[in-house]
Amino acid sequence: MAAVHSCALITNRQGTPPPFLALLDRRQQMVKNRGIRYKINPDVVAMGLAVRSLYLVTQHIPLTDAEAQAIAYHDGQYIDDNKIVAHKEEPLTLLLHWADYWTAHIYEESRQQKLTSTQ
Repeated sequence: MAAVHSCALITNRQGTPPPFLALLDRRQQMVKNRGIRYKINPDVVAMGLAVRSLYLVTQHIPLTDAEAQAIAYHDGQYIDDNKIVAHKEEPLTLLLHWADYWTAHIYEESRQQKLTSTQ
């Protein structure tokens, strides 16, 4: 069975990309002292990552209930607000949660350990 891949270019109503949430921080002291290379764009309305994702995607792509749940609750039970779906997760929600968990806690942490051990 062939894998299906999809990609969406998110734009606003005028056809231009929305403002970036993260901007390059050119302050050398932040990079040198704390390793921070980006800053939050003050012109972007504050909202959580899952809400922002739903907001941007649904402007262009209709989502099923299962897809919306997967985006909204991808952090799983680690967030108190997510307990509302405990033991009622759709399979896609569990799949996305474990993919996110694996990337953040297994892949990124082991990559970081390799980087720091070679320095």
